Amino acid sequence: MSIRRVHVHGAGRRGADAWPSAREKADEFVSFPPASTVSEQAHLLAQDFGSEPVILYAHSIGAVPVALASGRVRIAGLVMVEPALYDIARGAESIERHIGIVTEARAQADATGARCASASLATSGHSGRSCVL
Repeated sequence: MSIRRVHVHGAGRRGADAWPSAREKADEFVSFPPASTVSEQAHLLAQDFGSEPVILYAHSIGAVPVALASGRVRIAGLVMVEPALYDIARGAESIERHIGIVTEARAQADATGARCASASLATSGHSGRSCVL
């Protein structure tokens, strides 16, 4: 029995573009409908991948529906990269510090009218965010 390798993106890039190092032809990439809720995304994961074993790779906000669907999916392996699961770790000093820094940065960006856009770094093949103040 083969094990499916399923990648769930975070915010920003979608599908295979969100996982540039995933090169296996058998890898699958999940892209949720843009207006879907986290609960709907978890339901879609359980519906599409619930019957056979999968290795789930999730990044950032993509880890939230994966965590919610985990009881309904036969998980053979789980890799979460920078999971956005702050609510289950609230109170930990490092989490609170991170939330504080991000909150302050967003407030400053809003106050100064900062503009951010996705940028592709041609030399490394990675992409990121570039902000102009």
